[in-house]
Parts: sequence; C-alpha cells; structure tokens
Amino acid sequence: MRKLIILFVFLNTLSYAFPIYFKHIGTKEGLSQLSVMSIYQDELGRMWFGTEEGLSVFDGVHVTAYKPTLANENGNEFPVGNSIDFITGDNRGNIYFNSDNSLVRYNLHSQQFSSLKRSRVNAVAFGGGLLWVGVGDSIFIRNNETEELQFRFKLEYTYQHATCITVDSQKRCWIGTNSGLYMQEGDTLPTCIIPNEDIYALFEDSHANLWISARMNGLYKREPSGHFKRFRYDAQKPDNISSNQVRGIVEDNFGNLWIGTFTGLNKYNPYDDSFQVYTSDLLPGSLNHSSVFPVYKDHQGSIWLGTYYGGGHYFNPEMDLFTVYTANASRKDCLSFPFVGHMVEDKDSNIWICTEGGGLNLFDRKTKTFSYFMADPNKNSIAHNNLKDIAYSEKRNKLYIGTHTGGLSIFDLSQKRFRNPYFEDPSYAVKAGDRINQMRVWKDKYLVFMTQWGNAMMDLDTEQIRPIFSSGKSYGNHCFLIDSQDYIWITTGYTLYRIKMNNEQDQRGFRCGQDGLGKQPISSILEDKEGRIFLGTQGSGLYKFEEKNNTFKGYTTDNSLILSDYCYDIKESTQGYLIISGDKGLSFFDPVQEQFKVVELGTALPVSGINKGCGLLVCRNGEIFVGGIDGVSTFFEQDLFRLAKDYRLYFSDLYINNEIVRPGDRTHILSEALPYTPEIDLNHNQNNLIVTFNSNNYINTLKETAYEYMLEGFDNKWINNTDNSIQYTNLNPGKYTLVVREKQYDTKIEPQTIRMGIVIHSPFYATPLFYLLYVLVGGGLIYGFFRFKQSQLLLRTSLEFERKEKDRIEELNQAKLQFFSNISHEFRTPLTLIISQIELLLQSSSLAPSTYNKLLKIYRNTHNMRTLISELLDFRKLEQGHVKLKVCEQNIIPFLKEIYLSFYEYASGRSVTYHFSTQQEDIRCWFDPKQMQKVFYNLLSNAFKYSKPGADIEMVVEEDEQTIIVKIIDNGIGISKEDIDKIFDRFYQAGNNTPGLSQPSTGIGLSLTKSIVELHHGKIQVESTPGYGSIFIVRLPKGRAHFKEDECKFVEPENEMIRNEIQPETIMSDLPEETSELSLAETGATYTVLLVDDNEELLQILNSLFSPVYNVLLARNGKEGLEKARSEKPDIIVSDIMMPEMSGTEMCLKIKNDFDICHIPVILLTALGSAEQSIEGLQRGADDYISKPFNAKVLLARCNNLVRNRIILQKKFNEQRDFDTQSLASNPIDQKFMDTVNKIIEDRVEDIKPCINCHNACFSFNKSEGTPNMQPLNDSLHLARCALTPSTMQHNKYKIVPARKPKKVAIIGGGIGGMECALVLKKRGHTPVIFEKSGQLGGLYITAAAMSFKEADKALLRWYERELKKNNIEVRFHMEINAPATLRREFDEVIVCTGSAPKTLPVKGFNKTINFTQLLLNQVDAGDRIVFFGGGQSSCEAAYEMVLQGRHPIIVEYANDLIATPGTCLANASFLREMLAFKKVPVYLNSTITEIDDGFVMVKGKDGQTQRIDCDSVVNGIGFVPAPIAPDDKKVHRVGTCEKWGNLRNVIWGAWDVCMNI
Repeated sequence: MRKLIILFVFLNTLSYAFPIYFKHIGTKEGLSQLSVMSIYQDELGRMWFGTEEGLSVFDGVHVTAYKPTLANENGNEFPVGNSIDFITGDNRGNIYFNSDNSLVRYNLHSQQFSSLKRSRVNAVAFGGGLLWVGVGDSIFIRNNETEELQFRFKLEYTYQHATCITVDSQKRCWIGTNSGLYMQEGDTLPTCIIPNEDIYALFEDSHANLWISARMNGLYKREPSGHFKRFRYDAQKPDNISSNQVRGIVEDNFGNLWIGTFTGLNKYNPYDDSFQVYTSDLLPGSLNHSSVFPVYKDHQGSIWLGTYYGGGHYFNPEMDLFTVYTANASRKDCLSFPFVGHMVEDKDSNIWICTEGGGLNLFDRKTKTFSYFMADPNKNSIAHNNLKDIAYSEKRNKLYIGTHTGGLSIFDLSQKRFRNPYFEDPSYAVKAGDRINQMRVWKDKYLVFMTQWGNAMMDLDTEQIRPIFSSGKSYGNHCFLIDSQDYIWITTGYTLYRIKMNNEQDQRGFRCGQDGLGKQPISSILEDKEGRIFLGTQGSGLYKFEEKNNTFKGYTTDNSLILSDYCYDIKESTQGYLIISGDKGLSFFDPVQEQFKVVELGTALPVSGINKGCGLLVCRNGEIFVGGIDGVSTFFEQDLFRLAKDYRLYFSDLYINNEIVRPGDRTHILSEALPYTPEIDLNHNQNNLIVTFNSNNYINTLKETAYEYMLEGFDNKWINNTDNSIQYTNLNPGKYTLVVREKQYDTKIEPQTIRMGIVIHSPFYATPLFYLLYVLVGGGLIYGFFRFKQSQLLLRTSLEFERKEKDRIEELNQAKLQFFSNISHEFRTPLTLIISQIELLLQSSSLAPSTYNKLLKIYRNTHNMRTLISELLDFRKLEQGHVKLKVCEQNIIPFLKEIYLSFYEYASGRSVTYHFSTQQEDIRCWFDPKQMQKVFYNLLSNAFKYSKPGADIEMVVEEDEQTIIVKIIDNGIGISKEDIDKIFDRFYQAGNNTPGLSQPSTGIGLSLTKSIVELHHGKIQVESTPGYGSIFIVRLPKGRAHFKEDECKFVEPENEMIRNEIQPETIMSDLPEETSELSLAETGATYTVLLVDDNEELLQILNSLFSPVYNVLLARNGKEGLEKARSEKPDIIVSDIMMPEMSGTEMCLKIKNDFDICHIPVILLTALGSAEQSIEGLQRGADDYISKPFNAKVLLARCNNLVRNRIILQKKFNEQRDFDTQSLASNPIDQKFMDTVNKIIEDRVEDIKPCINCHNACFSFNKSEGTPNMQPLNDSLHLARCALTPSTMQHNKYKIVPARKPKKVAIIGGGIGGMECALVLKKRGHTPVIFEKSGQLGGLYITAAAMSFKEADKALLRWYERELKKNNIEVRFHMEINAPATLRREFDEVIVCTGSAPKTLPVKGFNKTINFTQLLLNQVDAGDRIVFFGGGQSSCEAAYEMVLQGRHPIIVEYANDLIATPGTCLANASFLREMLAFKKVPVYLNSTITEIDDGFVMVKGKDGQTQRIDCDSVVNGIGFVPAPIAPDDKKVHRVGTCEKWGNLRNVIWGAWDVCMNI
C-alpha cells in the first residue's frame, strides 16, 4: 500500500506541477447559457449541463439545448424551465433534475421529458438505489415500483430546506440545508452534525472522508472517525484555499480534490496538504471565468466544471499531457517572444530557448518561470535579439548562440557574462560574418557552424576561428551533421556532401532526385544511436541512408504513415524513436519496426503552428519541448501513446426520408431510443436512411479520430467517415448489418466497433403469396394472349386481303391520274401552237366581224380547254386536301349567268330548250370563283351529255335565310337507283353503257364537283328517275363564318368577269420595237438565246419570236442543249422540260453545277403547271418557270428582264468598290467560290500589320500655343504615308531588293527597331540574330503599350512576335552585349538598337523620381497623387491612364502648353489636352520643379514664386536621350532612338534606311 501511495505522489508531482490546458464549451458551441450550475454524465456518456436558462446535452460533437421557448414551437407542454441546479440519474436510463423548483425526468429509452412534481423542489440526488428529493422542509424518496414520491422525514425546523443531498458508502443519507448539516441513518430521525451553516455541496472521497462546502464559510472535512478539519481562506497563508465561497467538490484518480470557489478552481493535494489555484487568465487554455460552481468527474476520469459567466470547461489529469507556455514579456511564467527557435538543456536541467525577436530565454523547470536575456547596447548583453541556433559545452559551462546580423555570442553561465566577437574583433567579421545559422559542438573541442558565406569552426579553448578544411572551400551553408565516424554531412539544399573532417579528399556527393533521394531540398540531418543517417526534406519526406549501396530509402505520406512530407527538425528520443517536426505536427518513427506514430497539430499538440526554424528538444529525463510560432509546448515521451480510458461508440439518431425518427412516433420504427435498438425494421418505402453516431471519449487523442463504416450485405469495402453521419438511399429489401468502427493505425489495438441490424421488408406485392398469384395471373394472361393472337391472325388475314384489294384499286386510280398527267403535257404543246396561231390571226385587220367572232370563240374555248387540262392535274391535289380556296364575296347571279351563256350556242345547235331563272338579281355569296366555275361547268356539261337533242335543260337559282340553292334540271336519260348512291365516287361511270352517248365519261367530274362544294361547306345531291331526267341541287351557306383561317384565304373580288379572263392578249405587230424598249438596245450589243425543245414546230415559233432581238441557237434535246451551252455560252437559255435523252430539269441542274456556265439564266417551259412542279424546277436552279401554253409577249419580256438585270448587276459591281461579297453569289457554286475567297482573306488577316492610330505619317501635323503647324494641309502626299509601313506611297524608295551577298547580321536590342531590322534583313536574304538582354521582345514599347487604351499597340507587338517566328528568326534572350566588337567573329555586321534612356536634371532629390516603366508596369507602388515632371505626349498619356485607374495625377510643364513638341498629331494632342482639362487634372505651365523630397515637390512658376505640392511619387517625364553602346564603325550601324531621339516613324523608316544598304 505504501508503494502505491508513493507512486501516486510521484505521478502527481510529475504531471500536475505545471499549468492545465482547459477545453471550453460555450454558447458558440451551442450551450444554452454561460452560467453552468450543475453537471452530470448519463449512461451513454453524454454530458448534461444545467444552466440558468435551460438544459444542454453535449455528445462530444454537438450541443443540444432545451429551453422553455421550445414549448411555444410545437404547442405541447414542455416541462423544462430555466434554472437547473441539480442533475442526477438512476441505473435504468432516467435523468432527474430540478427545473424552476419542479422535478423533471428524462428517459433515455423513450427520449421523453415528464414532470414528476411541479413546485417546491429544492434538491435532487440519487444514492443507495433510491432517488432522494428535497421538497420544502421535507425529504422524499421515489418508489421504483409505484413511481410515486414517498415521505421519508421532515427537517428540524420549518424554515429549513434541503440544499444538497448525498448517500455515503455506509448508506447514510447526508442532507445539507440552509441552516445546518444533518445525517439520517436507517429509519431514525436525522441528526444535526454541523448547526447553523448554509451548506452548498457534499462529497465523499475514496477514503470515506465527507467534504462539506459552506456557501460563505469555507470547507469542512469529516473523517470516518468523526473528526473535522476546516479549511478557510487566510491571506497570510499562501498555500491555502483561495476563497471561503466554496461550491462543487470532486476527487480525481490520483486522490487530489478539485474544489470550485468564487476565485477559481482549487486543487488540494491531501498527501502534502497543499493547494494550487487556477483562475481566469488571458493565456490560451485558461478558465474563461474564475467563479467555479459544479465540479464533476466522468467515467474516464476527466474533470468537468461549470463557471458562472464562462460556460463549461474540462480536462483530464491523466491523459492531458501537454503544457503550453505562450509569450507575454510582462509575466515570469511566459516567454518574451512567440516564435520559439532552437533550444538546449544545461547541466542543471534548465532550458535555454532561442527566439526570433525576444532574445535568449531561460526556463527554470523547477519553478516553471522564465528569465530573459535581450540585446542592450548600454550593458553587457547578447549581440542581437534574433537568434538562429544555440550550442552548449558542459565542460566549459558556456552557451554558444548564433544570431542574425550579430554574429556569434558566447555566454559564460558561471560568470553570467556575454562575449560578442563580431563587435569586439574586426577580423572575426571577415572569417565568420554576422549571420550564424546552425552550430554543433564537435568532440567537446570545436564549435562547427554555418554562416551566410559558408562554414567555419572555432577552437573552444582559444576561441580562434578557421575554415573547416585547409583548402578553405565551403561546400554549403544550409545544414550539416558530423557523424560518429568524423564525416561531415553538409548540404547546399539540393546537393549533399559526405566529407572526412581530417581528409578533404575522402568525399562523396549526392544530388536531390538521384539515388533514391527526393527532389526537394534537405532541411535537417541526424545520426541515431545506432549510427544510421536520416535526412529530412522540405516536401519529399524522410530518408534513411543505406551505406551498403550508397542509396537512400524514403518515407513519404504516399508510402508510410508519416504526418507530413515537410520535415523541419529531427531529434532522437530517450526510447529510441526519431521525432520529426513538420507543418502538421510531430511524427514518431521506430527505425527498427519502420512504423510511425503521430501527434497532430491542434488535435493534440496545443500550438497553432510549426514552421521552419522552430526548435525541438529532448531532455535527459524524457521531457520533450516543441517550439511553435506562438509559444512552446512540453510533454513526457513516456506519457504518449497510452490507450484511451474506457469509452464506447453508440448510434445516436436515425433519419428516414430526411425526417428524424423518435421512439413511439407515427412511423412506429423505434420502440426505444436508437442506442438501445439492436435492429430496426423498415417498410420498403422507408429505404432512405441517415444514421448518426457518437463517441463518449472526451480525452484528447494524438491524431484526429477517424471512422469507417460498412453496410454488410451492400458494401464490399470500408468507407471513410469524418462527420459522424452515414447516409444510404434507395436500399433494396433485405437484411443488412451496419458496422461502424474507429480507424486504427496500430494493428495491435482492437478498434471500437458498433453494429446495428437493418431489415427492409418487401412490399406486399413482393411477398411469396403474391408471387404465387403472379404465376397464376401470368399463366392466365399467356393463355388469353395466345387466344387473342389466334383471333388476331384471322382478322389480320382478312384485313390483308381487303388491303390488297384496296391497293389494287388505288393503283388503278393512280395509273389513271398518271395517264391524265402525261396526256395533259401532250395536249398543252398543240394547244400552245393553236393559241399562238389564233393570236396572230386575231391581229389581222382584214378579218370580217363574223370571222373575228368565231375566231374569238375558238380562242376562248381553247383557253377553257387548257384550264380543264390543268384541273385534271389538280384533281389529285384536291383529293389529298392540298387545295386552299381563295374566297371573296360577290354577286353569284352574274357568275352563274356567265357560265350559263357559255353553253348557249351549244344548246341552240342541238335544239335544246335552255333556260336560266332566278328570284333575285343580286344574291351575295362567299366562294372561290375559279373552283366554283368547275362545279357548274361539270354539272351543265353532264346535263347536255346525257340529254338527247330537243331536250329541256334549266338552271334555277333560289335562296332562303341561310342557303343559296342552285338547281341544274334536265329531262335526259336519268340515273338508276343503284347508280345514285355511287354517282359521286371517284372514277365511277354511271350510264356509260347507255346507247347514243356522244362523249364517254371518265368518272372524275362529279367526284371533283362534290369535293369543291364540300370545301365551301356546302352540299350537293341528285334526284333522278330513269327516262324522266335528273335534278342536281347545290346548296351553299351564306356568309363567311363557316370558313376557317387555315383552310382558305380571303381576297378582294376581281373587277372583270370570267369572260374577260379568257380574252386574247394581242401580240402587237411592232413587238420587236417594244422589245427594244427593254433597254437591251441601249447596250449596243447583240445577245444570244439558246432555245431547246423536241417539238420542231414549237421550236420554229420560238425562233421567229426571239430572232428579231437575239442571236438564236437551236437544240432538239437536253444533251444537245448542254453541249451548245458549254461551247457557245449564250446569254440566256429557254428550254422545254420533257424531252428525250435528257430532260430540261436535268440539263438545268448540270448547267448550274458547272462553274463556267452556272451564271447563265435558264427558263423552263412545261405543261406541268402545278406549284410543286414549279418548285421542283426552281430547286434545280431554274431562274424562271413558265407553263404552257404561254403568252409570247410575257415569255419575251421575262427573258429580256433576266438579261437586263444581269447587265445592271455587272455594271453596279464594276463601279462600286465597297459591297457585301455575299451579294455576288447567285448560285451555290458562286457561293462556295466566294466562301473560299473570304476564308483565304480571313486566314491571312493576321499577316497585316495592325494600325495603332499614331498618325505620325498619315496625319502628322501639330499645333500648340506658340508653335505653328509643321506640315501644310495641302501636303496630300505626306498625308497618305504610313509610319509603320514605309512602302505606302513610297514604293520606289522603300521596296525589298534581294541582297547581292547574304550576310549574317547581329542586332543588339529587341525593341521595335530591332525587330523591324530583322524582318527587312530576312526578306532580303540575310540571316539576322537578335540579342535581347531581357526575356521579352518589345523594349520600351512594352511600357508604351501597357496602358489600357492601347490595345492596338499590344496587337502590334504580337504581330512582330508572329512574324519573327514565321520567318524563323533566331532570338537570344538574357544576353546583354556591351561591346559590339565581341560579335565580329561570328557576324559580318552589327546593328545597334539599344534605344534611349530617361533624361536627368540637376534638381535636388531627382534620384527619387521613378520612370514610366516602373509606373505603368506596376514595378513600384506609386501611390495616389502622382506628379509628372514634364508635359509631353508620354506624360499626358500616362496621366490619362492614372485618371482611368482612379488616381490623381499632376503635371508640371516648363513650356507654355502641353505636348508642344513638333511632329505630334493634332488630333491626338488636342484630345489629350481637352480630356485632361475635362478630368480636372492640375497642370502647371511655364513651371519647373526645384526640389523633390519624400511626400512633396517644390514647384517654381513663371513669376518666380515657389509652392509646395504634396504627392506620393514623382515621374520623370522630361524626355529621353540616345543610349548607344558602340562607337562609329563601318560595320556597326545605329538604328532608332539610340542614334537620335524621335518617334515610331523615325525608328521604322530608319531601320529600312540602314537595312536596305547592307
């Protein structure tokens, strides 16, 4: 027992003598309020916090708050109130707490709150298996069976009430009241133990001592013997309790008491009877508030405490290993500077710490305090406060400190004095320099160190410095190591040398990226106790040297568990581990097992960052110091890698279809909370799951805890998880097991694992019973399907027979229609000949009137015949519904009379009694005259056809309110009853077998008639008796409402009647004279027409028609026409369509696809006059399409127009310079040709040198105040030239002439002049090479083009780069030539194009000016107010750019106007002057700057007065002077501004002048 006590005392002293790093939970984390009055841990490990504004539960990840306001959100009664002073729980998953003097229970299994008692509840405690409740002046216990409160006993006085209750290990109940402490045992009455004390809390420790806190009167300790010991605050005794206001008490696993008081958390060590207090502090990890109320120990031994205004805090005395010391120079327990560098331990176990700005810090490990040694020029001190490394010689008890810019400092610890050789010995600076980066003591005799120049060594006894090697050579100054075999490993970063210290010739070199070594630079080198060499790199990981084969083995984040590939420092621990510091924390490496363990930054190591230069120290007792950017952290190696205290994982919440599931809700999934549910049953539509899980491990782990999960039955591998939430969607029915476990990196440790079964049931329609039903139903369906198929086959056979019969009839109909179409073409040609001849006869003036009238009737009926032929072709369209009516309103009576009169002479010739009768002379009707004409022509024609001579035929017109009725009555042969039903069917021929018919029937007319009437929404019917005649009745509706917009077109009625439509258009006898009026004669040329037709007679008529005007070529078929078109190339072609060997459309297509003749217009003549056929002809490329029989005058006029339009277009495009090239293309071949031409132009457009609108040659005159125009306005030659292209208007002077003898020419300078020279020389046949000292072409022009409004200038630079690359001109970058003579060996001649340099003036402070390049390329921060010294064009343009950037320029100009230099374009100069004035830029004319200083300039005006102008910077804008680098030489030429300052024109034209003479 004694040994155990001694061990506890040792561990306590070892672990808790230094500060505690508290972790905090506040409102930011979700705590309901900052005043935490009670703490409890439930059986799941969750922490419960009672505050003055509700209840909070912490599960390790999230905080859930319960407040009274929740009652208003769902409308249900919510028993949780505000003030909660006590929280406890039983062993059946119940949490009990008082809330606003009510007793409330929360059941973990049902997740429900319930109120057990609503008033006067003062205290709650659980002990001895019972719940103890203080209600008013009485104590109750809760019966576990009846769940009712039972009275136990009453307190001594009525004014008393319980303030706390506890049951000790002997089953005695201790009751603290507001006026004393009582003890009740068994069934006896309570006994007063401490009278008249306001008791706040009670606690029994592991030794059965009862600790009693008096609210305002200190702390009592009652020993088992009954002896009392009292602790009270005494200001005279520092090692005592810190306050008499004592609250919570708890004992840790070491036996220490943690006591909450008004002034902080007190730690009482019962073994030495000492107190230590922890209060609120500004240091990280301290308490947020000093007033501590509850103190609680959880299952893992962590201590939780609540503060009044600071929320909750917790720490673990066993597992919280790290102590942090931050920077605060005013405190002795803090560092002087946050950045902690290298450290060393002296023989007294004190730690000496380098900082990056706070000098040298001494840490006394016994007192835990710091001392500072900082640079002070007035007394003996360290050389500098920025320290880089430190070494210690135990034999001499001296520190050797490397500083930054202070050299080496030597501190004698015995004498407490510093020696600084850098300031004391002038020769030291030459040998060692002022920067010491790394140092090591070698053999306790020498100090070897790195400097900014290399490396050196110092004899520790004589303190004399010399080079490491006799040769004086330095092999690197990055880092080094001297191993146990006296080899020094030294590196430059990327090159590593291994050299024998006493034999420089014994050396070997290694390069990064070779022999297995990483590519990144080496940052640290270490030799372990076994003589193994390890290298740390900056980005490539850790490497071990394999001496057998001189190679390296790497350990990176890709092939090992090392924390980072950045290894800043390496040290060996007392247990043989390598400790590697990096940007993410520490990696511990076992060289034997080759395994890594890690300590992550932030997760465990309580510093915010580790950077290169941060130190790492392993003390002799195993304590490790880790330097960071904000302090130093310490821990003991032997405390690392302990297994975590007992904890477990548990499933916390379940979401189904994104809704949380609670026990007993409407889903009925959970009967109790998820942590207590081993398996969940779900319906098929509840297969979208989210499951959350938590851990009750609150102890810091060395690495952030990672989890992985697998759904057995679904997943086949583990899935990583970082947010404690698992989601699955659309899971199929089945049985699954969800497994979650911690991700372990040590295979020897069994990971924490939890499991939960998930059963997703199939829907009712997927059960075995339903599967049986599906089989039965499926069998029935299959049977029914076969029966159906059998009947369907029979039906299909029947329908197929009917379809074939119908197709056969349709084929016959189509054959008839095709026959009509073909024969109509044959009709049209003779009709054309007839009409042409009749027209010629009708022109004769010698005809008798009777003869003229007969010819006129013949002409009219010929036209009717042509119309009927066309209607035969339109019949098919009508059947297919493609006819669209053209409807107009007119009087139908004259329309019908006209048709009636057309048959009058025919009736007279057959002795037919022929009548027309009507009730009204004006009956308005909406109809299509053209289509309706066919109806009544057909009906009258049939009446005459089926009536014998001497018969009666009558047309009767009637009307009623809604209908117009037209009857055609005859007394002919009549129609039989069986024929009446089919009389309107297509191709039905009723009465064809009747003898005596003069005209056989086709069966089309009545079908067509019915279709037209129905299109007019009318009706047609027939009444007939064989032998007595027939009556055809047509009914047409009045008005237009029955017509729909999509089935007709409403038009205006034509003025002329039908008779006029078929009047002949007389061909005038002077047709040739009229034709000449079509402007063909004006051209004075004869044009050729090619006529193509297989009808010889028609061909001759066309010949006679065209020969008076055209030169006529004749061809008899399409093939012959194509050949003549290619050979003769006529001006126009007129061709028939239907011809042997090659049709007209085929010939037209070939012509339009022939590039040589595709421009010739083609007119097609055809009898096929439908719109579709016209479209087909036009799609083949025809220019016009005319139906037969045609009007000769119209045909000739159309031909003349086509030829004339071509003449006009040619004339227009010949005279017009600027036009859209696409308008030239009249056919696809022309279009393709124009597209090719445009593409060639577009592809070469980048070859054109861009215009930069400089106006230096095209518009170069200037005017300013006092300066006249430099160029007369009538100098049109000068106005037409170009600064960028000298050959413009000067072709004779500037033209490329091939060189007689090609030479190799060097061009020094890659500006505009140099690039122009290179291009001219290359085109002449020379071989130019450009030498450019920078890495970019353009020279000063890069600066000029940098302004935002100079996009064209940027384009010019890109053009030069493209041209140089295209011409394969060599450019040698980063080569500065100062003496052209050095190039004469390789080159025949040299051209210097080095440009110019800014002028300078003897003005005070002129060296503080910046140039245009620095300003416009943002090489310096010019600020907001910028003064331009000079007002030339460059200054004005730069000032305008500054205005565009929102800055404020100021211009000071010596002359009396801006841009007064001759040769600048007036437009450019005027724009800049006016724009600067518009932008209100201050301009000081007739002024100069006399002084330039930081923040201001002094400006002297014309009047001699001087004023100060505040500014951020001054730009040198007074101009440039040539900057040549070569003397005059016949083989060395100067081009551009290095010869004489000028503008861009001078540079480019000068380049041509020089290069054309080489």
